[in-house]
Amino acid sequence: MNQAVARAGGQERANPGMLAFLVVILLLQFFPIPRLPGIPVAPENFVFALCLLTQWSRLTGMVRQGGRAATVVIALVTFGFLDWIHDFFQADLVGNPGRHLRAGIILLLMAHACAYPATRLRVLKFVIVLGVVQVIFGSLVYFVGEPFITIRNWMQQSSAQFMDQMIGEGSQIASTYGEPHIFAYLLGGFPMLALGLYFQERRWRWLLVMAVFLFGLILNAERAAAGLLLVAILVACWKSGQRVRNLTVVALLGLVFIGLQQVLVATREEGPAGVVGAAFSTQGTLSERFGSSTIEEIGARLMYQVNGIVSVIKHPVLGPTPVEYAQEVLGGGQSVLSGAIASQVLASHNHYVNAGVRAGVLGWVLMGVALVAIWRMGATVRAATARAPGVVRLPALCAMLGLGVAMGNSVFHNAGIFSAELATIIMIGLLSGLYRQALGDAARSARARAAPPPAPVEPQAGDDPADDEEFA
Repeated sequence: MNQAVARAGGQERANPGMLAFLVVILLLQFFPIPRLPGIPVAPENFVFALCLLTQWSRLTGMVRQGGRAATVVIALVTFGFLDWIHDFFQADLVGNPGRHLRAGIILLLMAHACAYPATRLRVLKFVIVLGVVQVIFGSLVYFVGEPFITIRNWMQQSSAQFMDQMIGEGSQIASTYGEPHIFAYLLGGFPMLALGLYFQERRWRWLLVMAVFLFGLILNAERAAAGLLLVAILVACWKSGQRVRNLTVVALLGLVFIGLQQVLVATREEGPAGVVGAAFSTQGTLSERFGSSTIEEIGARLMYQVNGIVSVIKHPVLGPTPVEYAQEVLGGGQSVLSGAIASQVLASHNHYVNAGVRAGVLGWVLMGVALVAIWRMGATVRAATARAPGVVRLPALCAMLGLGVAMGNSVFHNAGIFSAELATIIMIGLLSGLYRQALGDAARSARARAAPPPAPVEPQAGDDPADDEEFA
């Protein structure tokens, strides 16, 4: 085992330079600054470039050390290159592979910072605060509208996936982080981080933070994230060992959730038409979306995924072109479709299927490699914390469950690990930090067991009180 990895858990703090870059980069990812006039590069790219120049040896050293985290980073960056090749040969618009490199840098910075317990606690609190501010800003967009809609769209001008300008007052909450289905990853995963801090510190403010996230989840109205989060909360509370107390917490959060839902519906129906009611999105509230779910809708979603798999099997090298995928979805066989018609066809709504659509069978291979590495990191962390006190074991469990919510959400949406979705990358980085600490703790324990026992000390005059003159 590499000595640098073995020392990962032994120090109290992460490298100050890497920690500072992590903080600045996360701020710019959650609150992006658009390109300045006359400068064709977004400001965040300058920060990433400076990070590479000043932290190159540390970042590349983490990759050279190998391990599961490095495997995920290599698979992520390689997929970004394949995705770019796919666009170059088969699409009208060529994407930017740099976004996958940036995601890899964030993952490595998180893995480094979170390998140290004291630093990890600070990073977790910082990330949760960012998430709460996102919910607050998104709520201002939802309930107030302008000028917050304009601010949000201004921040997103440099984004490769510019947001829908119709997301505004009364529509699904999206904030400055991403479109509603992207924001659902944060709203599904981050509450578990807050629950982990509650288990660690036993402070009720973290349950209040969870209530804020639940309110955002209601406004977000994405069903998959809400359902998976409920399951994760129940599992975490059941595994906590204090089932009665924590199931009471679950019941309290459930009442808060139902109450917020009812207040929202009443505000929409009874409030002034210009406030929420007139502009409310056709998506509806979370409960309305659950209530409107039908077997036909579920079947249609599944068929998109099946069509995506079939299209990759037929075009295994680079994956299908947009027209070839649309032909499969529409059942057109060999008929010729225009690019305009193909662009209207929805993607497969499964990030793991999309890995093949975007990069062929090799994309699936890379996805499999990354998933195995993530699973094994989780297994290592679970084994390392199995006998640890609850203040250590439960936050780690919640971190893994939060990652599970985000990755489970990818089964029903198009974003995920290989789309460089930020909330998922942050939680993989957190798991990687826990993994690095577990390796370091195991290495130190092994060295302590292998060290020769101390030599026996020969008794000297004066060691026994009877030898002292005072007792002679």
